[in-house]
Amino acid sequence: MFDQIDAAYYRMRADEEREKATDTDAREAIRHRTRAALFEKRAKVLLSSTAP
Repeated sequence: MFDQIDAAYYRMRADEEREKATDTDAREAIRHRTRAALFEKRAKVLLSSTAP
């Protein structure tokens, strides 16, 4: 259960980072997209560990 909550948090953070990427210059946008990908990856790992 807590893994699902953590995964939802990481997905929310990924969305926030993608939003920030649209509001900045190219260099900062790359950084935000990279962080979004990292958060998304963490969420997928957590969700795959809870799958029956």
